[in-house]
Amino acid sequence: TPLVKFFKILVVFLHETSHAAAALLTGGHVRNIEVTSMESGVTFIYGGLPVIVYSAGYLGTALIGSLMIAASYTKKIKKVFLFAIALTLLLSTLFFVRNRFGMLYGFITGTLFLFLFLKDFKFSACITDFIGMMCVMYSIYDFLDFIRTNTNDATLLSRITGIPPVIIYTTWAIISVVMFYLAFRFSYGKVKKITGDQRSADNPAV
Repeated sequence: TPLVKFFKILVVFLHETSHAAAALLTGGHVRNIEVTSMESGVTFIYGGLPVIVYSAGYLGTALIGSLMIAASYTKKIKKVFLFAIALTLLLSTLFFVRNRFGMLYGFITGTLFLFLFLKDFKFSACITDFIGMMCVMYSIYDFLDFIRTNTNDATLLSRITGIPPVIIYTTWAIISVVMFYLAFRFSYGKVKKITGDQRSADNPAV
């Protein structure tokens, strides 16, 4: 559906931005980012630490998804995420995105998220939950993509480090699964606490 496609492109955007952020934080430079309507993207960088830069796309997306899932029942933190996404989209688009679709998507979507941050809607909190789940699903899709294709972040990192791709993406998958597990466990704990508090309020001790 168009809505799912919209969010899949958003996850791709976050994936590419994670690569860019990792490059900048490790002393590299970002030439430009491209995000397409075909739910694909690429980040052109030079410099930086390859292990961190190439790992950042997959693990960065998994981390974002995990944090959003963990914040499922914390409204204030969800608002922070909406602002962070808006800022990430707008700044990334302004400084790095150069293809027409990517720029249009980045500015429009960034402005939309900024609007959601500034004005409360009943569905605003649900959006961060949905993005979190999309990040989880995208990580699973990425893992399958690593198995199917010969050109991906894992194989590119393998060419630089000499580490077999299977070891690289298996390591990424294990780290991601641990993050997802901790996020779901934390969120489940929140649900149990809220449910317990509601039961206590409905059935006060005599």
